[in-house]
Amino acid sequence: MTTQRRPLSNGTRSLATALLALHEITGQDCGSLAKPDEDMPLEIPHPADRQRWVDVSMEQNPALLSSRLAADVARANVQVAFGGHLPTVVLNAKLTNQAQDISEAPILRWRLRPRALSIQLERQPDRHHG
Repeated sequence: MTTQRRPLSNGTRSLATALLALHEITGQDCGSLAKPDEDMPLEIPHPADRQRWVDVSMEQNPALLSSRLAADVARANVQVAFGGHLPTVVLNAKLTNQAQDISEAPILRWRLRPRALSIQLERQPDRHHG
């Protein structure tokens, strides 16, 4: 006669996992957990607003925070990848000056005058598609 086991509920599975983790941390078997007494005082949560509880949990849940940061990183990576497909424009400017003797006085002797201005604008091909 074969005995068929009932599947464990999520709560039972979570409790068993937590007990194993507690055993790993403390090195002791905790056995069964005590139930709260019937006269145990229960404090009313502050704030008493359910939506505020949800908001706080959404702000402080490490798994959600990690997921949001991963999504931000993924968006940044997409922008970087997109930027790698844009053409590159190179702009070079050069201003050449020439000193000119304008006076016999030592302080006012030299004055720089622009003689040439050259600008080079170049579009380089897409880095990924040559």
